[in-house]
Amino acid sequence: MDKQCIFVDDTTKFLYKAAGLIKDNVTRGKVVGITGSAGKSTTKAILTHVMREYLTQKNIFSPGINQNVATNVLCHMSKNHDYDYAIMEVAASCLARFKRRKFSLSPDVAVVTSISEAHLDYLGNLEGVAVTKSEIFSQAPSDSVAVINSDTPHADLLMDRAKREGYKLISYGENDAADVRLEGFDFSSNAIEASVLGEKVSYVMGAPGRHMAINSLAVIATMIGLNIEGWKEALAYFSSYRPLIGRGEILQVNVERKQLTVIDESYNANPASMTASLDLLKNYHLPHGGRKIAIIGDILELGDSSKRIHAAMAEKILSSNLDKVFLVGEHVEEIWSRLPKNIKGGIFPSVLGVYEKLRNELSDGDVLLLKASNGIGLSEISSAIKLESVESSRGAAESVGMGTDT
Repeated sequence: MDKQCIFVDDTTKFLYKAAGLIKDNVTRGKVVGITGSAGKSTTKAILTHVMREYLTQKNIFSPGINQNVATNVLCHMSKNHDYDYAIMEVAASCLARFKRRKFSLSPDVAVVTSISEAHLDYLGNLEGVAVTKSEIFSQAPSDSVAVINSDTPHADLLMDRAKREGYKLISYGENDAADVRLEGFDFSSNAIEASVLGEKVSYVMGAPGRHMAINSLAVIATMIGLNIEGWKEALAYFSSYRPLIGRGEILQVNVERKQLTVIDESYNANPASMTASLDLLKNYHLPHGGRKIAIIGDILELGDSSKRIHAAMAEKILSSNLDKVFLVGEHVEEIWSRLPKNIKGGIFPSVLGVYEKLRNELSDGDVLLLKASNGIGLSEISSAIKLESVESSRGAAESVGMGTDT
């Protein structure tokens, strides 16, 4: 076999050394690094979709979901010379490990989507989250661009760090100072009006919600940062994007002859993403009547701030004008005690028994939101709904077939 085998005493140390040597000495494609408390996976997915649809002759590398910890990122970096563009998601834990090792991703475009109270068990507080996320700007290469959500907490801290490292700035968001600014969003059609460096543009997003519109602004800013010519033509491809499983996937299902819409946000949760999901449900159009129902689970990894943050989420739920709320987990008791009796659907220590209770209360036309940290397991409810819907559809088809034969 024409293969070389390298024996080392410390594989992790070797991986850092190899990735660093390749990064600094091998000609590579453009690298996009995306981090943030909420929206990084979706922003990466939208950017990948739009660039692959528009730049059909380019080799665009974008690893699968959750390939965002240090070992994943290092392995992907070692292959960057094979691609025109590499789009990588970077977790807070990855950036913290890189800092300890005095290593940097050094992306050509570094994106920070949001700062929220996530991973407080080891990041401490909101400023600690921002400081850790700002490590994405360490050791800027030449002609690099930082894309920063100017609406997010500690945006000034992020921008200061980026400028100190040598990044040029492109801001995005809803405030008047944003370089790429949301000027209008239609919840019923997902139509977006934006100002991009002073130029008015219009396009349609393929996924619902204002948070998806904001994520699309980050994608536009990133394409500009990459010097992609004709980026305005690429706006046509936003409409064909579809949300990721567990991160905004919209399901049209049939359960016991009831037509339901399920918004599956079961993969992850922090205060920012929870607020965005509730805003989506609040503004979701009910084409066939029905009700708006939420299954909310614990937000995990909040440390000593868990009680305060969950209590604050009750106000978000109340302002969303929901018809029913089901709660799952240990910390959601802080929410339950603050909700009025008329919207309380039930509270459960785990997902066990939730679907059995829920399915008996669903009505035709209902819209159901699933939102929690992944460890709570709301994806099991989503899977159960999908399975029952498939079996229901199969049964209906077989019934029609039998009627035809006879």
